[in-house]
Amino acid sequence: MIPVRTGKRNTDPETNLRKPGLGRVCGLLYRRSNGKTISPASSRTFSIKSITILLSLIFIVFLLPDLTGQWLSGYCYRKQITIPSSNVTGGPHANFPILIDLTDSDLISFTNGGLVQSENGFDIVFTQEDQITQLNHEMESYDPVSGHCVAWVQVPSLSDVSDYIFYLYFGNSSVLTDQSTPNTWDPNAYVAVYHLQDNDFTDASNNGHDGTNVGTDNIDGQIEEAKDFEYGPPPHSDKIEIGSFDITGDELTISAWIRPESFSQRDARIVSKAIGSGDQEHWWMLSTIDDGPDYFLRFRLKASGNTNTLPGTVPLSQLFANNWAYVGAVYDDPTMSLFKDGQFAISQVHSVGGDIDQNPSVDVAIGNQPATALGGTRSFDGIIDEVRIQKIARSADWLQTEYDNQLNPVLFTSINSLEADDDAPYLTGILPGGAVGNVCIADAPTAPAEATIASQYTDNCGTVTATLIDSDVTGDDCGWTATYTYTVEDECNNFAANAVVVYTGGDTEAPTLTGTLPGSAVGNVCIADAPAAPAEATIASQYTDNCGTVTATLIDSEILGDDCGWTATYTYTVEDECNNF
Repeated sequence: MIPVRTGKRNTDPETNLRKPGLGRVCGLLYRRSNGKTISPASSRTFSIKSITILLSLIFIVFLLPDLTGQWLSGYCYRKQITIPSSNVTGGPHANFPILIDLTDSDLISFTNGGLVQSENGFDIVFTQEDQITQLNHEMESYDPVSGHCVAWVQVPSLSDVSDYIFYLYFGNSSVLTDQSTPNTWDPNAYVAVYHLQDNDFTDASNNGHDGTNVGTDNIDGQIEEAKDFEYGPPPHSDKIEIGSFDITGDELTISAWIRPESFSQRDARIVSKAIGSGDQEHWWMLSTIDDGPDYFLRFRLKASGNTNTLPGTVPLSQLFANNWAYVGAVYDDPTMSLFKDGQFAISQVHSVGGDIDQNPSVDVAIGNQPATALGGTRSFDGIIDEVRIQKIARSADWLQTEYDNQLNPVLFTSINSLEADDDAPYLTGILPGGAVGNVCIADAPTAPAEATIASQYTDNCGTVTATLIDSDVTGDDCGWTATYTYTVEDECNNFAANAVVVYTGGDTEAPTLTGTLPGSAVGNVCIADAPAAPAEATIASQYTDNCGTVTATLIDSEILGDDCGWTATYTYTVEDECNNF
């Protein structure tokens, strides 16, 4: 509640200071005693002040909003997203990167008629079900004209036991930088992640294993854009060179979306770390292989100094030209496995097992052998998208859930309708204002800073702005009121009731004697020649008032004694323009 104080000058006839004989009384004393001059008597002054200030308190009540939920600070809009448990296989899957791929008119940029403030989609973020704890995410692509958004969101725990609910927020004009983070890709699992989107060969993980393009072209992929690798004539050089890195430990998962256009190269490489084409010249590799007229997946892995090869010549591992397939290899010491479209196709036990061999001088490539391996002569002919290399062995349930999510991300989630922040800021502090006492109108307080007013308000989701829209100072020195009015709004243009700051004041203090009053012993003077009363203006001139003019009024003249000794006393009232005596 905001106390607003008003006041007025006392006009009560029972207490008003204009009663006869009351107020500030000036006693002017002139004396003569037995014809002798004596020391001047002290001028005697006394004041009787009775001041009553009537203050009225006007309470303006602002009701706090009913906060039925929380809201991420600074954002004006959101949508609830649900991953039904029925769409998840097994679990719980920790730190699972969910693909969000949607086209939504609400996600068109503001300049194109939508609600997203950033032309780059920087103000699109995600939170947990509590509506305020942000989730790690990576924005792979955003189209401000169509509202098409492709993002990866790290879900802390995903399972087939219960639905997972989270929120998509957008509409924050203060966000000027990309909110994506490489921590979307769990650093305890991912060694390298390549989206291959729009000539981007960077590693999306924290590890910096960026690629270099050699001959591939942009093309539509399974998830946004991908890379088109051509077999062509020798030297079959299309590839993405990664440079060298190793897998530590005894687990590995390699995965990618592929769409073969032909099998001109019978043993084309999808991902390879090698120095040649022989078995023992490979550290790890995912490739194709033929078996008669059919083509399948193949996995090579060097562990404890021995390279084993797993040919996936089974129906579940078979590849078909011009068909997309989600393929990969898993090593979970000592078992080597191949999978396709979320299902394990074939497994075998490594002959030795143990940790995966490392060699920092051996390079890695996508879509071919690395150039350091015979110049790269095992070129894949087709499209490769979303390549991931991990240092842990993913389960069949994890891989099935990934496949289902990435095959049809629109059906994998359900998205609720738009929610907008429509809660205005609410007062949680105390607005300035009130009676300021003995202050002249010229010294009335100025309008408080807009930031000061805004700081007294709280908003559920952003910054509060106060704007001064009216200033009104009325009255005079004897009683005045200064009123300042502000609009109060949040970043989503929700307005609170206007903030009204009221100060009251006026002159409540009597004039103060700052000079010296006339009057003293005048020496050898007969009573008939006693000094007359000093002019009222002379008396008034000896006083100072904080606000205005001082007036002195002679109210009593008295001469007592005779020529041998007399006393002349003159009494004045002294008041200011506000009737303060």
